[in-house]
Amino acid sequence: MISFTVLLLAFLYQEGGSLAREVTGVLRQTIGDRAERYVEVGTRAVRSSMNSMLAVGVFNTILTALAYAAAGAPRPLLWAAITGALAAVPFLGYAAVAAMALEIGLQGAPTTALMAWMLGCAVLLSSDKLVRPMVARDGMRLHFVWVLMGCIGGFGVLGLAGLAAGPVVLSLCRELWAERAREAAG
Repeated sequence: MISFTVLLLAFLYQEGGSLAREVTGVLRQTIGDRAERYVEVGTRAVRSSMNSMLAVGVFNTILTALAYAAAGAPRPLLWAAITGALAAVPFLGYAAVAAMALEIGLQGAPTTALMAWMLGCAVLLSSDKLVRPMVARDGMRLHFVWVLMGCIGGFGVLGLAGLAAGPVVLSLCRELWAERAREAAG
């Protein structure tokens, strides 16, 4: 699933411009001039979602390196890099933290393992629930809680691809709602 998503994202980054032009053309024929606005909202939301995933990975790498070093874990930079890379996908970072704590615990340092596990989980929790929605909300023009719900709901329904798709769908729904409200008012 992860490899498919990476291949899909690579294709979309490479062919995104031509794909957007084609989609805009088809939508323009179907729904008229509003199509360009919807494509612009969707494009901005996808970029924002991808930027939030990157920000979460960097945030987790830096903070878990500090947390692991503070806990006295061996090879904190290596484990932080693994945690940061996996943490771009919700819940995978926790697997890295658990593996690191298990390794430390098996080496005979249960206190260090517990401390590193608790600090690592705290960093991951804050990044998933605070950093990701805060970075994504400006590009999506959604409130914090809607971005969070879009990420969680999208991941629950579509898996990894849903991290980007959930907030994008909510952004498009918000745009449609605002458009209908403007039409009703004026």
